[in-house]
Amino acid sequence: MAASPGNPLVAILLQQGITGQASGFQARIKNLLAQFGDAETKAAQAISTDLQTLTTYEKAPDAAPARSQVQDILNGKAQLPTDPKKLHDFWATLTPAEKDALYQHDHYLGNHDGLPTVDRDHYNRMTLQDELARAQNGDPTVKDKLGDLRTVAAEVDKPDRYLMLLDSQSGYTPHAAIATGNPDTASNVATYVPGTSSRPSSIDREMKRADAMQRSARPAGASDPSVIAWLGYDAPPAIDHASTKVWADRGAPALDRFQDGLRASHDGQPSYNTVIGHSYGTTLIGVAASHGRSLNADAVTLVASPGTTVSHAGDLHLTGVPQDQVAGRIFATKADNDPVPLYGDVGGGLPFIGDNFGDNPTSSEFGGKTFKSDPGSSSSLGYNTDAHSQYWDYGNKALQGIGDIIAGHGDQAVAIK
Repeated sequence: MAASPGNPLVAILLQQGITGQASGFQARIKNLLAQFGDAETKAAQAISTDLQTLTTYEKAPDAAPARSQVQDILNGKAQLPTDPKKLHDFWATLTPAEKDALYQHDHYLGNHDGLPTVDRDHYNRMTLQDELARAQNGDPTVKDKLGDLRTVAAEVDKPDRYLMLLDSQSGYTPHAAIATGNPDTASNVATYVPGTSSRPSSIDREMKRADAMQRSARPAGASDPSVIAWLGYDAPPAIDHASTKVWADRGAPALDRFQDGLRASHDGQPSYNTVIGHSYGTTLIGVAASHGRSLNADAVTLVASPGTTVSHAGDLHLTGVPQDQVAGRIFATKADNDPVPLYGDVGGGLPFIGDNFGDNPTSSEFGGKTFKSDPGSSSSLGYNTDAHSQYWDYGNKALQGIGDIIAGHGDQAVAIK
């Protein structure tokens, strides 16, 4: 029997065919839409990557595009190594364009410990000029730091200065570190840690002390010394805040990383590294070298110390120095008329005064090595706060001793009478 359109069977078959075709089209459309969605996502990712690459080309139009490791950092998928040695090795593989791209991604790039000093200085100066201009124009994020930024700018404008740290945002106060001489090429490197009330607006005073220590180290035998004024922590803002070690606890990790960074970025034979603290700065050093931490230095110098939070020099730890030799690398001095070291003599026994900072480092019980200082200015009571800042005065025996220690001749400092 011939089929005709009016046949019910034919109608059923036609309907089934149409339905099947529709289902097929629907499946194909869904598949195409899914493919389009995947393509759209991939396209968005590609556009984002290319925009990052364009940023690099704006800085260096003829440069090759950034490699995947750098792109991952720029895209937020990865971070720079935090270990100073690993960062230094990674940095050595980068092109100038890749380094510039990383700076555009993070304007505090120059603060990363382990980068070469010349690169830290280059990028930190760019950030300094940017923040200084914004502060002068009233930017609320930096306008109250204008005095700090101006003082730093004036100091790095002097010859042979390297801006190793500039951070106006992460601390209670701005942080900065300036070197006189390049520590990456120096034979002897000293990191000077000041104490209470220090901040970048006073770094001109600290750099005068750094210059004095550098000059003192040369005749003592340091052929090419570099001294860094490190204001990389929130110091106690005033003397009444300085009886607690909380400021030292917070700042110690940063000092440890900075010292590790100096080792990682140094060229050639290792330098002889000394960390010098003044006043509360010695307390910070003590915490950075104890309580499970180790300070990457060959020697430590404690000037006018209220205490280091440990009772004996042998409780401190210096990276690379055998523990039974550490006490012989800890040097301390105080002026007879300086009242601040009295805290280590009596403060630890008077809990209502503040935290126990341990024995005075110039005491025989502490077990380190002591060197002479001039007595300093006196008053009718004998003690005078002026004496607390005179250790770097020209001709002071303390300055001569510090120079000997920086040069690696601590025994000469001890022998000064």
